[in-house]
Amino acid sequence: MAELRGQVRYRFRSDEHDVKVLIEGSSSWVKKTVAELGLEGVGRMMPIASEMRATNTSGIEIPDYEDAESEDFDETKLDQKPLDMGPTPDPSRIPIVRRPIGQLNLVEELEKIGLQVPVRP
Repeated sequence: MAELRGQVRYRFRSDEHDVKVLIEGSSSWVKKTVAELGLEGVGRMMPIASEMRATNTSGIEIPDYEDAESEDFDETKLDQKPLDMGPTPDPSRIPIVRRPIGQLNLVEELEKIGLQVPVRP
């Protein structure tokens, strides 16, 4: 297993002795503290995110929180068109199909597009 680096969380709980230990910090400091407490071999150490970044920005550069408060921050950059939007839709190419509710004949529509009618096994 790979050695943990960066920010980590160590958690140990013993219901028998009513002990709950939670230590968070850099991995080297947490390991040293766990060793001082004599808790090697028990408990669980896991990485924690020190900073969360949005992944759904579609290629638009969004400045860090600290940068947003600066005087030279330009809000027009947030109004940019995303890079992955594709071509502009053409409404004339979308067929309009109107029928009363419940009047769709699936067998007929499947035959129109060349698919076989599903048969129950």
